[in-house]
Amino acid sequence: MTKSRKLEKKGTFILVTLIILFAIVSMLVYIYFHPIKSSPGWEPTVISYEIIAENNNYTVRITKAKEGNSPLNIEQLGVGIANDTQYIMKIEDLTKLFYNTTSNLTFYDKDIDGKLSKGDTFVIKGNIAIEGKKLNIWSTKYGEYLKSIYFK
Repeated sequence: MTKSRKLEKKGTFILVTLIILFAIVSMLVYIYFHPIKSSPGWEPTVISYEIIAENNNYTVRITKAKEGNSPLNIEQLGVGIANDTQYIMKIEDLTKLFYNTTSNLTFYDKDIDGKLSKGDTFVIKGNIAIEGKKLNIWSTKYGEYLKSIYFK
């Protein structure tokens, strides 16, 4: 075997090794930032609610909200009012709706702890409080929908 053939084999080996290392590191980084949802101990996000319709307004009262064993951080939640095809109002940061009584969509953090929890309420009023519309809640951290609440 010639010297150039040995160098060529060595270069190929190094290239293949680097590609494999890159793939392994990429997978580890992905898993770190996107936890595997079927891993032991993982529990899905739960948001339970009751909805009250009165005087052309809707009040959505949260009865339970958890991400696994942890509460949902309000700073990592987005909300929006939508019909089946488009958003009428979309807010990427739920904290912008705190006690904002001038908006058609207001959020009240009952225990003022910065977490979506039992007793917290959304008040939807005005021209967006229409039967058939829905309140969407999503995680801005992971970019996934957590709950769609339809107005009935």
